[in-house]
Parts: sequence; C-alpha cells; structure tokens
Amino acid sequence: MTSVLGGGHFRHSWNIDGFDLHRLGDCSCLGIILKICHAKSPGWKRKSKHITSSRRWKSLRLLALRRDKFQCVKCGAVGRLEVDHIKPVRDAPELAFDLSNLQSLCARCHGAKTRLEVGLPPPNPDRLAWREAVNQLMSK
Repeated sequence: MTSVLGGGHFRHSWNIDGFDLHRLGDCSCLGIILKICHAKSPGWKRKSKHITSSRRWKSLRLLALRRDKFQCVKCGAVGRLEVDHIKPVRDAPELAFDLSNLQSLCARCHGAKTRLEVGLPPPNPDRLAWREAVNQLMSK
C-alpha cells in the first residue's frame, strides 16, 4: 500500500490479485471488494442497488439499526454501520424488505462477508492474528 498526499486528499493505492485499486479519503472495504468484482467479471452488477436507493429501504435500514442497538452484530463495533442482507438480494429477492433478513455490520465484517459471498478467498489467518494483536495493544 502506498499513501500520497496531494490536492488536499489522502490517497491510498493497493495492488490486490494484480488489480490496482485506489481510493480517496475514507471508504469501506466493501468498495474495494466491489472494484475487484467488477474487474474480474465486467458484467457483474450489484443486484440490490434498486432496493437500497428507495425510500422504503431508508426506513427499514433505520429499524434494523435500532433493533441491533446501533452496533455490529458480529463484533459489537459502533460508529459507521452498514445494514446487510443476510440472504443476498440476488438469491432471495422476495426477502429484500424483510426486517428479519437484515443485520447491522461494521465495514470490516460486511467486507469479510461480501468477500466470501462473491467467491474471493478468506483472509490469511496470520493477518487476522496480527490485526487482533494490534487491536489489543491499541485498547490498552
């Protein structure tokens, strides 16, 4: 990863699986995964876009966040949360607006779930152990 400061923005660049990925500022891991999906399968499309851009979704999203007490159901993180379809819209479109099919996830947990759903390999266990060790040191 390289970081460059230019034009008032902090820029990150990654090379994952031979794909050069860039992002400005702070965006979720999901955005990076989506770029990989588009690069590997040019015809790949997010099936839930029409769902998540509706007014009905915004109300349902808030209900899911309230139900989950505004924390990630996997790791308990608070802050920036994403509401995820447990069964993806592409597999179960009839459950798109079903509150029981929604869960609040932090960007990290949502990215890990999406990564597995789209067929990318799970993260290296050594990397996960290192991340956990760093998190424990930072919490002291």
